[in-house]
Amino acid sequence: DPERAAGFEVEGAKVLEAIRHQHKLRTGHLKGNRFSIWVRDLSGEEIRAAKDKLERFATAGFPNRFGDQRFGRDGENAKRGLAVLQGKVRPKERKQARFLLSSLQSQVFNHVLASRPLALDQFEVGDLAIKHDSGGSFHVEDVATENVRAQNFEISPTGPIFGTKVSQPLGAPAERERDALMHYGIPAPENLRPPRGISLRGARRALRARPLELRTSVSELSIKLEFSLPSGSYATVLLEEVFGALQIEAGMTRR
Repeated sequence: DPERAAGFEVEGAKVLEAIRHQHKLRTGHLKGNRFSIWVRDLSGEEIRAAKDKLERFATAGFPNRFGDQRFGRDGENAKRGLAVLQGKVRPKERKQARFLLSSLQSQVFNHVLASRPLALDQFEVGDLAIKHDSGGSFHVEDVATENVRAQNFEISPTGPIFGTKVSQPLGAPAERERDALMHYGIPAPENLRPPRGISLRGARRALRARPLELRTSVSELSIKLEFSLPSGSYATVLLEEVFGALQIEAGMTRR
């Protein structure tokens, strides 16, 4: 209720206005997430290397792949999603079917990202670039001009969240995306037929993300990381890019 929301009290913040919105708040409808994470049991050399990598990622970004948790405890969700797409399995609930198909979409995206032959701040003709300020996209024609914009983190190359309505790149990027679909036995977008009752429109996702509002502090053999990531990007992926494989525990992160 707006009146209750207007009276909400929390230390360090004040509610200025509360108005009911005409649309429901849905999953993913947020600008991003903020994290505060300790990484422990590091050597001095590892801490110095981590700070160097974080500084580089804050400027140029890191691979925006989906983390392992996207694929389930046993890592088989994408495989189950393919069975759903092929009509071999029909989950009782559409929510579960959508979840499994989302894992398959994520696996294809990760495959395309891993197969990219260029640095993530470099374009090739035919790439679909995304504008970070507006979310709009366009086909890259002038590589030299767009590479300058990419180095300023105005735009980034994208990969597919495959579907029936997703925009497609051209040239070599398009061929790699089609190869990724073929690798998993997924039809090309024009031939894709989602399961009955399931919408699979698709989208484009930036191939890189960068940590914002980044701060670090060091205490003995540990480092505290504070940063924000855009919606859909994984803190665990950033940690893996910085430190390698990690063990996640309640309240802390260890090597």
